[in-house]
Amino acid sequence: MKGSVSKAFSFYFNSTLFGRVAFAVSLMSWLVWPETGMAYVANLGDMFCSVTTNLISSSGHGNFGIPSLIQGFAYIAGALAIASGLLHLVKRHDAGYREAPSHQILGRFIGGAGLMALPSVVQWLFNTLALQSGDRGINVGSGCNDYFHPGAAYGGIGLDGMMINLVENITNPMTVFLSVVCLIVGMVLVFKGLSKATKYGTDPRAHSMPNILINLVVGAFLITIGTSLEWVFNTIFGGVFFYPGDFWANFSGGTLYKEMALTGTDFARFQTTITEALTFFQIIGYIGFIRGWLILKDAVEGSGQAKVAQGLTHIFGGAMAANIFFVLDLFDHTFGTGFIS
Repeated sequence: MKGSVSKAFSFYFNSTLFGRVAFAVSLMSWLVWPETGMAYVANLGDMFCSVTTNLISSSGHGNFGIPSLIQGFAYIAGALAIASGLLHLVKRHDAGYREAPSHQILGRFIGGAGLMALPSVVQWLFNTLALQSGDRGINVGSGCNDYFHPGAAYGGIGLDGMMINLVENITNPMTVFLSVVCLIVGMVLVFKGLSKATKYGTDPRAHSMPNILINLVVGAFLITIGTSLEWVFNTIFGGVFFYPGDFWANFSGGTLYKEMALTGTDFARFQTTITEALTFFQIIGYIGFIRGWLILKDAVEGSGQAKVAQGLTHIFGGAMAANIFFVLDLFDHTFGTGFIS
């Protein structure tokens, strides 16, 4: 009986395919479950909000979202890891049994305890990295549903109007969606790091201390993506962030403004179009910033051809794109072009 239980635990912790398949099945079964009372999806903004709602909270499931599902799965995995450590501890003291070193048993206990207390571990990571847990997302708006709904205009709308409608419709829902995706991916990475801790010492490369720490740290940064982006802003720009109003206040005195000779409605339309185009560029910057952390994690783990320099380029380049209004003004002053101010 004891041998059968030991083999079961060994299969669970040594079968990467089993863990991936189990998590994928759980995740897909949740995503395809429809939201009770869901309104008709009329545009891209509605679609992003619908997916976001189903990811974090579904009234049809008693407000039980993917983060709660990950916590429950982590609790079960942690209990199994501790039980496996206890079995190895008992076996270690049997006559002639020396297959499980002490550090492997200790890793099962520590990693298992961390998995069972996943929310507390995440909060501990916040405090360790000096992040503000109250600002965990990119979006600073009032909610996913606070966005522009384009009306039916089949006549005089031009390409600029179509772009304005698109950006106004997707900006807030997409940033909320990215924040939620980062929350889920971050929790998965913390879960992965603690799972690696339960196998510490079994594989010098895959379950080494750098691999454990990079998953925990990157997971914490993704969960608090809004604060980590602010941290990079402080590093690059000294904490300065330009909103469109700041940009256009300087633009009105520049050479480009004088040469265009646009006034009244024409200038207002030009200003709105450029603002929306740069706002879309900011969204691309957010995605690049997030991708940079994942590349950095892969580089430390030695998976694929990811390089640390590549990850840092995405992180800092994404941050510059996210603060594009200030960057344009900064370049204007650096090169002395005078186009903007």
